[in-house]
Amino acid sequence: MSQYNSEQKLRLLQQIRSQYEQNLFDMKKREHILYGTSFNDPQEYNTAPSKDDSSVQGTFRIRFAIALMLFVIIILLDIEGAKFIGIDSTEVFAAMDADYIAQIEEILK
Repeated sequence: MSQYNSEQKLRLLQQIRSQYEQNLFDMKKREHILYGTSFNDPQEYNTAPSKDDSSVQGTFRIRFAIALMLFVIIILLDIEGAKFIGIDSTEVFAAMDADYIAQIEEILK
């Protein structure tokens, strides 16, 4: 025979569902904090892609295009020996090679 009666099983099932809904709510809150997504009722939580995903993809493309453009400018500066906004390639490479750990540690103290 079962050691739990139907009332205890029903209560346990309700507790599990309540905990599941609370977990969804908490995850949605954390997602909102981390990614800035919309914060709606946890009943609307689904794993299907939303319209917000396309905006994230759109910003990635823009950031990638800017990074690629800056990379090409640095390479052209190095090849031509020219300056861009008063900065030549040697200054850029020096800034990239610099050790900023000591400065960061000093700021954090």
